[in-house]
Amino acid sequence: IMLARKLGIGSFGYLFPINFLRITVNVVRLGSAAAAPLSKPLLLKAVPEKETFQLLAGPLRRGIYRVSSIVVFSCFPFGLAWASREIQFKFDSPPKDDEPLPETTVYPKVYPVAGSFLQKLNVVTPSVGLLSRKSSPYQNSAVVRGVREYVKGDSPRIIHWASSARLGRLLTREFEAEGLPAFDLLIDLKWDWGTEELYELALITAASLVTLGYRWGLAPKLIVRNQTLVTTPPNLPPGLHATIELIARLDPFTRIEETSRVAARRGRRVEKLDDLIKKTREGALIFLAPRTEKSQVELVVVQPPGKTDADRQQRVSKVMSLTGTQTLDLRREPDDISQVGVSISTVSGAEDICKL
Repeated sequence: IMLARKLGIGSFGYLFPINFLRITVNVVRLGSAAAAPLSKPLLLKAVPEKETFQLLAGPLRRGIYRVSSIVVFSCFPFGLAWASREIQFKFDSPPKDDEPLPETTVYPKVYPVAGSFLQKLNVVTPSVGLLSRKSSPYQNSAVVRGVREYVKGDSPRIIHWASSARLGRLLTREFEAEGLPAFDLLIDLKWDWGTEELYELALITAASLVTLGYRWGLAPKLIVRNQTLVTTPPNLPPGLHATIELIARLDPFTRIEETSRVAARRGRRVEKLDDLIKKTREGALIFLAPRTEKSQVELVVVQPPGKTDADRQQRVSKVMSLTGTQTLDLRREPDDISQVGVSISTVSGAEDICKL
């Protein structure tokens, strides 16, 4: 914030100084109900001729934030009266003098996935369906990613002798892995997420896994069903940046009574699963599904139900044994995600994301 005096130049400014100002910055998170202060009020004992001040915001959830107003209070002199001025920003009209409007995009948190997530996808590979590739994640290519410390059992042929001689310890070449299982992520915002914390945890998990995929060159897609955006994302080519921009602009969690009843009825049911799978490429389709009773996000790997007659009969028998019915028509009934997929992990917080 830059404060400057328009009047009171010279000795006149010494006779009428501007002292004891309190500045409050009100921001709006798009999709939320009301404005809130960005930080604690800034207290200034004295204001010179021209000065720039900074306010530090606390931790913010992902989303789009706009400064709605800046309010300046003063109780000078002697605290006898308060004077205030409010500067409001209007985003529905073009900015003046080509100055950018005070809008900030807060990206979702991204945690490093240091576990065996990609190896788990190979473990759950079925004989038919989406996960038809059974390549090992340790199959190396000719592309060198870098060097690492020598590990007992490494072949002497992959030792990088120049770097080892320079640093005085054995270093080996690290290659890009070939045949890593491709995967895409899907999240349905109309499911019953229960709380804002669980909703945001699902988006953070999605952002972390998408980042992991791009780090390994897999270029996973994020499919968001029933998405509502607070603003239109910028025109970006497909990639990690475009995906993160999309997540940042998804509507915040709202718990309206009517919406919550609809979400509770939907639970974790998925409609038109075959159509969703046709839109994805060969690889794993992973649903991020809520487990509201345990405040967890469940990762479910899905294959097309009924892709073969054996699969269809096995699925029908499973559901009939649970319901106790003699006949069952599954052609139009949406399925709970647990009936058509394999759970590979659950996430309760940041530590679980790092251990995926």
